[in-house]
Amino acid sequence: MTHQLVSTPGQRVRSPLPNSRKSTVLCLIMLLLLPPCALQADDYEDERPRKTATVLPAALLKGDQWVLGEEAVQKDGLFEFQVQTVWGDFPVFGEAMLRLRLREFRAVGELEEVSSTKAAVEGAGRAFSKSFSRLGHAMIHPKQTARAMPQGTRRLYRKLVRYYDKIKGALADSDETGDESLEENGGSGEGAEQAGDNSSAAAEASVWLARKYGGVGSKSRRLSRELGVDPYTSNEILAYEIERVAQAQAVGSVSTKVLLPVLGALGLAATAANIAYTEDWREVFLHNAALMRDMGVSAELIGLFEVNEFFTPMTQVLIVAMLDIMDGVEDRWVVIEQASLLENESEALFFLESIMLAEWYHREKIPLDAFITDTLIPVARTQKGDLVAFTAADFFYWTQGAAEVTADFTNTYADHPGGRLLVMADYISPRAKEEVKLLGWEVLSGIRQSYDVEVPWGIQDH
Repeated sequence: MTHQLVSTPGQRVRSPLPNSRKSTVLCLIMLLLLPPCALQADDYEDERPRKTATVLPAALLKGDQWVLGEEAVQKDGLFEFQVQTVWGDFPVFGEAMLRLRLREFRAVGELEEVSSTKAAVEGAGRAFSKSFSRLGHAMIHPKQTARAMPQGTRRLYRKLVRYYDKIKGALADSDETGDESLEENGGSGEGAEQAGDNSSAAAEASVWLARKYGGVGSKSRRLSRELGVDPYTSNEILAYEIERVAQAQAVGSVSTKVLLPVLGALGLAATAANIAYTEDWREVFLHNAALMRDMGVSAELIGLFEVNEFFTPMTQVLIVAMLDIMDGVEDRWVVIEQASLLENESEALFFLESIMLAEWYHREKIPLDAFITDTLIPVARTQKGDLVAFTAADFFYWTQGAAEVTADFTNTYADHPGGRLLVMADYISPRAKEEVKLLGWEVLSGIRQSYDVEVPWGIQDH
């Protein structure tokens, strides 16, 4: 896809509304007060499923281990894909998660071809006697509850009043450099970190993390690196196969050297991922914590981020690396707090890609000055004073739900002066672009291919 910037070349990105803030607010109020009967069905774009072949590259539609269903269903900015595999049929939410899962499906297929000792083969048979439906469920949404069921991205755009009050208090107790203790968030200095480490909550978290990640040893990480997958994957089938083959390699009973081609391009994300492949999970956490402390992140926030079960040491180190490279951008700790509040794996992957968008924009377009609070979508102020929102949405059609969310989102940031820009990973319809522009937002979209998803499961691999 190509860049789509709704502005005249060389022109400063500004709201198309009159320069008076009163006019902007009045427009928003009128939109929000419109009764449902005032809008007819024809005023919105339809929400019927799209043909999968029209929303994905052809190479993603079919592989040796999977075939994608013909239709992709819209879920508030994410497509729900149906994937038919040799292990069962599963739903996958969002293109970011789809890239990861398809890479994992291929990796499992490769590992199942690896010959090993009779004992290792028998062990595989015992593992696969488990319920395929349970294993398949874990491949998509681990430890899923009704509350964690992803239904799209609408929740991420809503104003978080309690969260806003909390961080507003934290900012009031800190200086501009973020070096002073953030009492509301547990403090960010060395003393606060030691106090947190001595707490019962921190001790319980350490035990939980050790149980969750302690079984992933150096051999499994090395094999995962060859496969180009996350060694801490939530995919139980893949995790088992990695451990089985890694153990067989250790005793010299594997007859093949793998495996899948790893991405050739080496970038920031690839360099950061290398830390998760080569270091023990404890070292990864220490590495991340040191970088986050330098950004002014409190000990409490670091702890909350570490124990969010929907991130892994791999995806955490990628987020921290993106923030670390944006040296000089204020309030990067806001991103860590946002990440700690995410409630399922599809949200976590969506957020990771949104932060990658922010890093790309900061590096390639206009430098960012500071991250802004209020919602779970990454929003920042540029050094020119404009507001930029980053979203890894698969699509944006002007449905009734999209209209409501956009109005709420715009109203949340109504007090911020300057121009406004919505940076989207993928497609926005002409109608949606027109409506978003009327609310004061310029649009930069269709750039998923431009900022290059460099993570091991990146789209270029397919």
